[in-house]
Amino acid sequence: PENCFDVYVLARDQGMEIIAARALYECCRYELADLDTNMSPILNPDILWACALGRELIAERGAAQLRRLDPDYMRNAHSDILPGFGGPACERVQACEAAMTDTFEIISAGLAPPHRDPLNSYARNDAFLKRLKNQLCQPCRSMVTRAIQSDAQAVWISLPDILAPAMAGES
Repeated sequence: PENCFDVYVLARDQGMEIIAARALYECCRYELADLDTNMSPILNPDILWACALGRELIAERGAAQLRRLDPDYMRNAHSDILPGFGGPACERVQACEAAMTDTFEIISAGLAPPHRDPLNSYARNDAFLKRLKNQLCQPCRSMVTRAIQSDAQAVWISLPDILAPAMAGES
């Protein structure tokens, strides 16, 4: 895994934006405080800056992913995935509506825990999302899961755009 730093630098220097972005994403998964600069001579201040900024950009995208749990947005944007709460497939309309509304109020108030990895948090049973999932009926749980997975796929595809400022060394 530590080869991601070398891959990032090589891909960035060769103008291979997609590979560089995906390698930088892997680099950003390391805690900066835990990085051993002796691990690789490539870990210079520019690389560490790219990692720090990349982590912030990915976290911003994770926050945007959480904001998409707005019940109205979910109902309108993902009805094609599975008609969820409030729809014909929902098994507990009031409970699911309340769970989604309460969760979104926590998100809107800025009280949700940081969502630092919009690509993997749901797969890893992110505690905040797991709590929501446990409050929903199966059809609504499926709708939320598929919506987050769909968003994660969109993040993966747009990773070069998301991480472009970090790869360019911008502040």
